[in-house]
Amino acid sequence: MKLRRVFNVISLCLISVNLAYATTPSLVNSDSCTQLRGSSAPFILALKKGENLNQSILQCANDADLAGASVSGLGAIENPTLHYYDDKTEQNVTRYFPGLFELVSLNGNVFFAKGKREVHLHAGLSGHDYHMFGGNVDNATVGVLAEVTIVPLQGPLIRKQDKQSGFDVLSAS
Repeated sequence: MKLRRVFNVISLCLISVNLAYATTPSLVNSDSCTQLRGSSAPFILALKKGENLNQSILQCANDADLAGASVSGLGAIENPTLHYYDDKTEQNVTRYFPGLFELVSLNGNVFFAKGKREVHLHAGLSGHDYHMFGGNVDNATVGVLAEVTIVPLQGPLIRKQDKQSGFDVLSAS
């Protein structure tokens, strides 16, 4: 009898979880991210030509009120500005790339720094010659499309300055 009761409780919990996911959209666009408020279900943000990649992801995170998230994606982007950190000069090196590029890989996160929600994105891009290059994405416009998978995290991601390196890093405290 006890075993049956435990089974019933587990079944109800699984049904509740499935219903929660069933009512949450798995695909949204820039205008429908508010539907995700209060949900912890992963989703895909479908972006259209002309939308700003960084700003659209950040706006969706704000609209969905995400405490933190992991971001990945693919598609095509135009006219990206990327940077990398040069450890010899201890400076960011920024470069603008005019044209349309395949977004082979997009990875990053949504976090808080100084009380403000931000995104940190890295991209692997390729052009007509099939050679890849990449870096931190400072700015990019969606070329043809971008499909961005966003996985909300349970707790907030907070970035604080690391005294040893001087960089803002994710902090467990």
